[in-house]
Formats: sequence, C-alpha cells, structure tokens
Amino acid sequence: MKLKLILLGFVALAACGVVAWLICRPTPEIRFAGFQEGTNRRMALFQIVNESGSPFVTFGYGADSPFYSYRVSTPAGWKKHQLGWCGTGAGSHTLAPHSVTEIQVPVPYDSPAAPFAVGIHFERGTAADLASRSHSRLDEFFDWLRLRINPDYKGQEPTWSSVAQLP
Repeated sequence: MKLKLILLGFVALAACGVVAWLICRPTPEIRFAGFQEGTNRRMALFQIVNESGSPFVTFGYGADSPFYSYRVSTPAGWKKHQLGWCGTGAGSHTLAPHSVTEIQVPVPYDSPAAPFAVGIHFERGTAADLASRSHSRLDEFFDWLRLRINPDYKGQEPTWSSVAQLP
C-alpha cells in the first residue's frame, strides 16, 4: 500500500510538471543591442534570441521586421503605444530554434530621450504549423488554467525587450 501511494505521488508530481511546462514555456528573448543613426532618424537595434529547441512565429513583414508595440517610461509609469500597421504583404514568419535575428526599430517620436522597450508576440511552432492548427478545447483549457494559476495573465501580452535608453 505504501509503495502505491509513493508511486501515485510521483505520477501526480510528474503530471504537475508537464502542465507547468505547457503553461510556462519560455518564448524568445528580445535584447537591446544599441543605437544606430538611420537615414532620417536614430534607430534602436534589438536581437530576438531563440535559445530554445523550438521554432517560434512572429507576424509582420519578415522575421527581421515583425509587428511590435512600444512601452515608454514616463513619470507616471510605463505607457504602452500601439502602432498602426498597414498589413499589406504581412504574414507569419518562423524564427528557427537556437537562432538570433536582428531588428531595427525607430526611437519613439514623442519621447526620443525616454527609456523604452519593444514588445513582440510569439507563437510556438512554424508558420506552417500555425496555418494548420485550429483553436481546440485543449487550447481553451490551458488558457483557463493559466488564468487560475496567474490571474494577471493576459493572453495577448507581448514579450517585452530589455530597456533601451540613450546614454
């Protein structure tokens, strides 16, 4: 009887570990890499670093030109700036496992000296995987479970970069 309880405990612990891994899997990291003078304005350079063994997808004009949003530091706290994208020619682009992709982002017009961060949405898988994947009950279950474990979870919250700040 005691062996059965120990075995049941190990199985339950393993199941919890699998659920936690499915819910909290890491996404690529966005690292600020410096500034560069562009043709018309200063550009911030970022690296999208996918250290995982899984591919990820971004949406935009290319893997090196994903759609993004800004978060700018103000005296009242961080203020999010959504950008308007035309969308013509945009699509899903795969970031390979164990890869680094460089992107250039214009420094925000309205507060060029303020610290800011860039946010990008990532989906696990390849562009082909996402095209063939439908939203299943299992996806709904994991969304529900994420909210129970972390009530602050926002399904559409992007991954944010490290902070870019002028010297």
